[in-house]
Amino acid sequence: MKQLFSGISEIYEAFFQVKLPHDAEVKKAVVIVVQLLERDGDFLGFAKRRERNLPSLVLDILTEENINLSREKMEILLLYLNSKREGELTKKRFLIQSSVTLLIIFSCFYLLISGKADQDTQKAIFGLLGTVLGYWLR
Repeated sequence: MKQLFSGISEIYEAFFQVKLPHDAEVKKAVVIVVQLLERDGDFLGFAKRRERNLPSLVLDILTEENINLSREKMEILLLYLNSKREGELTKKRFLIQSSVTLLIIFSCFYLLISGKADQDTQKAIFGLLGTVLGYWLR
């Protein structure tokens, strides 16, 4: 049952569940790192720094800002940033999938309601609607 609703829970977590860590030092580091990465490109997409991996990139940013975190706090920071990045990617994917789905559905209903579709075209439209419905129910 968990696998059945994994897509829904993944989308819910992406939009609502990513919370800042409780530690004030880690919160400060998160704000600084996110601001610098957003300034340099898309959030954690590493648009201008793709050759770097996240831990070394974050360590360099914190060193530039004279922030020293313990190993445990650095792990918390990296876990948060990874979950934030995954959430951003999930949001983008969901918005694109929803947009394409709505475009297909509205186009199909327009063709059906307008009466411009012959019987073979109507069968193709119903097949397309069934495919879209099946995609979302997978």
